Amino acid sequence: REGPDCFAPPEGTWMMAAVDSTTGTMVDEQDAWLVSPPIDVAGASHIIGEWTMWIDLPQNSNDLFDICIWAFDEDSCPEYQGGWDPGPGCWYGGPFWGTWTDDWDMYAGNDSLRFRWELWNSDTPTDPHMGGIFLVRQRVAVLIGDPDPRTNFRRDIWNWFNDWFVDDMAEALADTARIKVRDTDGVASVMLLASNTGSSPFEAYTCTAEFPADPEWFRVPPPVNQMIPGSEIRYYFETMDGLGNTAVYPDGAPDNTFEMSILPIVGSVEDPGLLLVNKDGSRSLGEERAYKHSSEYYYREALEVLGYEFDVYNVEVAGGSIKSDGPDTTGMQYYDTQLWFAADHDSYVMLKSDQRKLIQWLQEASEGKERNLLLSGNKICWELKSPESAQETLAFLSEWMGTEYVSSGFTDTLPTLRDAAGGNWFMTHDDGECILVAGCPELAKFDVIEPHADATGAEVVAEYETASREVLPAGVAYTHPVNGHQAVTLAFGLESMMHGLRPNGHYETGIADRADLLGNVMDYFGRTPEGPGTTVPESAHYVTRLERAHPNPFNPQTTIEYSVAANGPVRIRVVNLAGRVVRTLVDAEVNAGEYQVLWDGTTDTGHAAASGVYFVRMETVGFRTSRKTVLLK
Repeated sequence: REGPDCFAPPEGTWMMAAVDSTTGTMVDEQDAWLVSPPIDVAGASHIIGEWTMWIDLPQNSNDLFDICIWAFDEDSCPEYQGGWDPGPGCWYGGPFWGTWTDDWDMYAGNDSLRFRWELWNSDTPTDPHMGGIFLVRQRVAVLIGDPDPRTNFRRDIWNWFNDWFVDDMAEALADTARIKVRDTDGVASVMLLASNTGSSPFEAYTCTAEFPADPEWFRVPPPVNQMIPGSEIRYYFETMDGLGNTAVYPDGAPDNTFEMSILPIVGSVEDPGLLLVNKDGSRSLGEERAYKHSSEYYYREALEVLGYEFDVYNVEVAGGSIKSDGPDTTGMQYYDTQLWFAADHDSYVMLKSDQRKLIQWLQEASEGKERNLLLSGNKICWELKSPESAQETLAFLSEWMGTEYVSSGFTDTLPTLRDAAGGNWFMTHDDGECILVAGCPELAKFDVIEPHADATGAEVVAEYETASREVLPAGVAYTHPVNGHQAVTLAFGLESMMHGLRPNGHYETGIADRADLLGNVMDYFGRTPEGPGTTVPESAHYVTRLERAHPNPFNPQTTIEYSVAANGPVRIRVVNLAGRVVRTLVDAEVNAGEYQVLWDGTTDTGHAAASGVYFVRMETVGFRTSRKTVLLK
């Protein structure tokens, strides 16, 4: 803003962005910045910045953003130029959601701190501008006195374990990863614990400091004893600080773990299997309007309902990254059916190398081998054929998938997806239609596709119906008349399919529609399930329960998660060993759903509670339970 009072924006102002208001994309030669009010950090021993945002700044769009810090002890409004620490530097990437943290200890010792978000470009891009950033929340943790007792972890996504095929065992056994571990009490040890049985015992592997003089980044060795062909390895990290306290990553380990596989597990050359290829890696907007599951979850769920056995191949770096190569042809030989899926990514989804490998694999149908390919997810077709991108090679989409890209310009809040009249029925559950969740913070630009003019026998098998009653083709099925392979292209992702909208604003689960559609795709491929499958839930039901507080023990705060099955009164209180109420966390009418609440270790009067054992007690209609938690100082 211009003017002297840069910390008092007009009433109602909540976001500034250098974007075109009609297209929602960045424009040339724009620069926007948002400055925080001063934050009191006097006496701070530890400062951490945390931000949650959506990023849509592809590498070649020339759109960049940065967070800068002003930590001078002055009351004056900081000037745009000069005095700002550029922080971590310029960032780009996406589109994806994420939460990031940064160590701002270097600014401890000042009385106040301000941060500035900047979004800009300067040169003409080689790729189109996209949406920029959507900053949801910025938090600054200011600790005074005792340093933060928590152990903080951060993965290096560019150096992380990925799935391997047995043909690449030598390379797999030499693979390493990197992880950053911070603890103000020092880091005494970092261990990788891995198991190929899915449960205990977990074998321990020692991680070594990359720079012993400044031990924050640690090299993670491969769990070689667990990397047996045909195995799924589950792993997590355990660290000990300088005081002997331990912490695990991810939270909830060993029940909650990371995973890597040595494929194939269910397929072989003699008896080919089914392979899911995850080209996404980001989380999707689910039934409760929360980014709780990745798109892989929805494909897994549908296949398990149907009774199919399958392998999953997660690319090296997911989310539309330049390193998101799919499996090579030696890995593909173990499968006769592949399901490739992605989300709303602008680039690096169907790489040219991926297209060549898939064509080579599909060509083997002429030798009498079964070959079936499903391609699904918004912007897959946009990347291949749109004038802005045009990454198709060897006529992959038109000749091998029998599909022609029409456009990616239609947006609708909740478009209807329905079956298309034709020789095949692909949506047969209930009324033969569902809604598509269109995304957040911007509406997805759903691809529109149709059969390619020269693809004899290709047909539309799914349609969109917009709010204005316009009907547009959304899916194409094709059996190649000469080669014999079968292909289905869906210009949307299964994760977007919901059965309807509930009165509380959540969605009716789309699992029945997703399983129905995927089952009909598999029927088109002539593939039968290996087992009976599981029951399809007809609606999303909640269970009344109280989860364990985490972390536990804790200092300075802990999170308590709970859910209720029906609307009604809920009371959650913290009581001491004598049964006296220390703090009331919830006392209100609550709608059915899942929730979480924080306890910061203070009483109802605002005083700090003493160290010791407490009980979190939850009461609602016909339900009462408690969980123990420990406050340590």
